[in-house]
Amino acid sequence: MGQPRVGFHQRRRYLRYRDSYTPFVGESGEYMPSGGVAPDSTEQVQRIVAIANQFKLPLWPISTGKNLGYGGAAPRLSGTMMLDLKRMNKVLEVNAPLAYALVEPGVSYFDFCASMKRSRKRSIPMAFCLRGAAEYGRSASKA
Repeated sequence: MGQPRVGFHQRRRYLRYRDSYTPFVGESGEYMPSGGVAPDSTEQVQRIVAIANQFKLPLWPISTGKNLGYGGAAPRLSGTMMLDLKRMNKVLEVNAPLAYALVEPGVSYFDFCASMKRSRKRSIPMAFCLRGAAEYGRSASKA
Protein backbone atom coordinates (compact mmCIF):
# COMPACT_ATOMS: atom_id res chain seq x y z
CA MET A 1 0.00 0.00 0.00
CA GLY A 2 2.96 2.32 0.40
CA GLN A 3 4.11 4.60 3.20
CA PRO A 4 1.58 7.43 2.65
CA ARG A 5 -1.25 4.93 3.29
CA VAL A 6 0.21 3.30 6.42
CA GLY A 7 1.29 5.03 9.61
CA PHE A 8 2.23 4.25 13.20
CA HIS A 9 2.62 6.24 16.40
CA GLN A 10 2.19 9.65 14.83
CA ARG A 11 -0.26 11.12 17.32
CA ARG A 12 -0.68 14.41 15.45
CA ARG A 13 -1.47 12.56 12.22
CA TYR A 14 -4.30 10.63 13.87
CA LEU A 15 -6.09 13.52 15.52
CA ARG A 16 -8.81 13.21 12.86
CA TYR A 17 -9.63 9.83 14.41
CA ARG A 18 -10.39 11.41 17.78
CA ASP A 19 -13.76 11.41 19.44
CA SER A 20 -14.64 15.09 19.40
CA TYR A 21 -17.10 14.57 22.27
CA THR A 22 -14.71 12.92 24.72
CA PRO A 23 -14.23 14.54 28.12
CA PHE A 24 -10.72 12.99 28.21
CA VAL A 25 -8.88 15.18 25.65
CA GLY A 26 -5.15 14.64 26.12
CA GLU A 27 -5.67 12.34 29.11
CA SER A 28 -5.02 8.63 29.54
CA GLY A 29 -8.75 7.91 29.21
CA GLU A 30 -8.82 9.20 25.64
CA TYR A 31 -9.03 6.45 23.02
CA MET A 32 -6.25 6.81 20.44
CA PRO A 33 -5.23 4.42 17.66
CA SER A 34 -1.74 2.96 17.35
CA GLY A 35 -1.77 3.65 13.62
CA GLY A 36 -3.85 3.53 10.51
CA VAL A 37 -4.13 1.97 7.08
CA ALA A 38 -6.14 3.28 4.14
CA PRO A 39 -6.69 0.51 1.55
CA ASP A 40 -8.25 1.17 -1.83
CA SER A 41 -9.25 -2.38 -2.81
CA THR A 42 -10.94 -5.46 -1.41
CA GLU A 43 -7.70 -7.41 -1.86
CA GLN A 44 -5.81 -4.92 0.32
CA VAL A 45 -8.51 -5.17 3.01
CA GLN A 46 -8.21 -8.97 2.94
CA ARG A 47 -4.42 -8.79 3.38
CA ILE A 48 -4.73 -6.25 6.21
CA VAL A 49 -7.29 -8.38 8.04
CA ALA A 50 -5.13 -11.50 7.65
CA ILE A 51 -2.05 -9.71 9.05
CA ALA A 52 -4.05 -8.15 11.90
CA ASN A 53 -5.47 -11.57 12.75
CA GLN A 54 -2.00 -13.15 12.70
CA PHE A 55 -0.70 -10.57 15.19
CA LYS A 56 -3.98 -10.31 17.19
CA LEU A 57 -4.17 -6.59 16.35
CA PRO A 58 -7.67 -5.12 16.73
CA LEU A 59 -9.00 -3.16 13.75
CA TRP A 60 -11.49 -0.27 13.85
CA PRO A 61 -13.11 0.26 10.44
CA ILE A 62 -14.31 3.74 9.50
CA SER A 63 -15.49 5.35 6.29
CA THR A 64 -16.72 8.75 5.16
CA GLY A 65 -19.82 8.95 7.33
CA LYS A 66 -20.41 11.05 10.40
CA ASN A 67 -21.37 8.43 12.96
CA LEU A 68 -22.37 10.80 15.72
CA GLY A 69 -24.18 8.02 17.57
CA TYR A 70 -20.79 6.57 18.55
CA GLY A 71 -19.27 10.01 19.17
CA GLY A 72 -16.60 10.05 16.50
CA ALA A 73 -14.08 7.99 14.62
CA ALA A 74 -12.00 7.06 17.67
CA PRO A 75 -11.63 3.35 18.37
CA ARG A 76 -13.13 2.07 21.62
CA LEU A 77 -9.85 0.41 22.57
CA SER A 78 -6.59 2.37 22.64
CA GLY A 79 -3.89 0.82 20.49
CA THR A 80 -6.35 -0.28 17.82
CA MET A 81 -5.32 0.04 14.16
CA MET A 82 -7.64 2.30 12.16
CA LEU A 83 -8.92 0.69 8.95
CA ASP A 84 -9.89 3.79 6.99
CA LEU A 85 -12.09 2.74 4.05
CA LYS A 86 -12.78 6.19 2.57
CA ARG A 87 -10.49 5.53 -0.43
CA MET A 88 -12.80 2.67 -1.46
CA ASN A 89 -15.25 5.02 -3.14
CA LYS A 90 -16.48 3.36 -6.30
CA VAL A 91 -20.07 2.75 -7.36
CA LEU A 92 -19.76 -0.84 -8.60
CA GLU A 93 -23.23 -1.51 -9.95
CA VAL A 94 -26.54 0.31 -10.37
CA ASN A 95 -29.63 -1.76 -11.09
CA ALA A 96 -32.33 0.78 -11.88
CA PRO A 97 -35.18 -1.72 -12.56
CA LEU A 98 -34.68 -3.37 -9.15
CA ALA A 99 -33.72 -0.04 -7.49
CA TYR A 100 -30.48 -1.08 -5.82
CA ALA A 101 -26.83 -0.18 -6.04
CA LEU A 102 -23.66 -1.99 -5.05
CA VAL A 103 -21.16 0.49 -3.62
CA GLU A 104 -17.86 0.39 -1.77
CA PRO A 105 -17.87 1.62 1.86
CA GLY A 106 -16.35 5.03 1.09
CA VAL A 107 -19.07 6.16 -1.33
CA SER A 108 -20.77 9.26 0.00
CA TYR A 109 -24.30 10.28 -0.84
CA PHE A 110 -22.97 13.01 -3.10
CA ASP A 111 -20.58 10.61 -4.87
CA PHE A 112 -23.55 8.36 -5.51
CA CYS A 113 -25.73 11.23 -6.77
CA ALA A 114 -22.95 12.33 -9.15
CA SER A 115 -22.60 8.77 -10.44
CA MET A 116 -26.35 8.54 -11.01
CA LYS A 117 -26.33 11.86 -12.85
CA ARG A 118 -23.43 10.80 -15.10
CA SER A 119 -25.08 7.47 -15.94
CA ARG A 120 -28.55 9.04 -16.30
CA LYS A 121 -30.03 6.32 -14.06
CA ARG A 122 -32.27 8.23 -11.69
CA SER A 123 -34.86 5.68 -10.70
CA ILE A 124 -33.26 4.84 -7.35
CA PRO A 125 -34.86 6.87 -4.54
CA MET A 126 -32.55 9.40 -2.93
CA ALA A 127 -32.76 9.96 0.82
CA PHE A 128 -31.73 13.20 2.50
CA CYS A 129 -28.45 12.98 4.43
CA LEU A 130 -25.75 15.15 5.93
CA ARG A 131 -22.96 16.34 3.66
CA GLY A 132 -20.23 13.70 3.59
CA ALA A 133 -22.32 10.91 5.05
CA ALA A 134 -21.75 7.45 3.64
CA GLU A 135 -25.47 7.05 2.98
CA TYR A 136 -25.56 3.51 1.74
CA GLY A 137 -23.07 2.15 4.29
CA ARG A 138 -25.16 3.82 6.98
CA SER A 139 -28.36 2.30 5.59
CA ALA A 140 -26.81 -1.17 5.46
CA SER A 141 -25.60 -0.93 9.05
CA LYS A 142 -29.19 -0.32 10.20
CA ALA A 143 -30.59 -3.30 8.30
